[in-house]
Amino acid sequence: MEKEYEQKIRKDAIERSTNTLLGRIGEELAPLLLVDKLQVNPKDFRHIGSPVDYIAFKGLSEDNVEPEAIFVEVKTGKSTRLTERERKIKDAIRSGRVRYEVIDLSEIIGEMRRKISEEINKLS
Repeated sequence: MEKEYEQKIRKDAIERSTNTLLGRIGEELAPLLLVDKLQVNPKDFRHIGSPVDYIAFKGLSEDNVEPEAIFVEVKTGKSTRLTERERKIKDAIRSGRVRYEVIDLSEIIGEMRRKISEEINKLS
């Protein structure tokens, strides 16, 4: 009886491990599988991982097309429900709470240096 129970547990663990592994492989191969569905060149996919799996820049590799950013969440399990975090990202995108920032890091570093110098001068 105990041996049967142990075999059942081992079989269940192997099945779970296999499903997890196949899910990860599926997520990695998603750009190749989604080419036709999204009409996006595989070169235009960027893997993010979390909180969204990919951002596809449709048309980016083509000079004559205005690119479109597509956020892609890949589901490989039985449930296609989004997590609360994934739903928040989806809602932010759908409601237009998206922006593009160009950051000049040297400007930020310069400001940090100035503040540090001020603090050092206070100590003197």
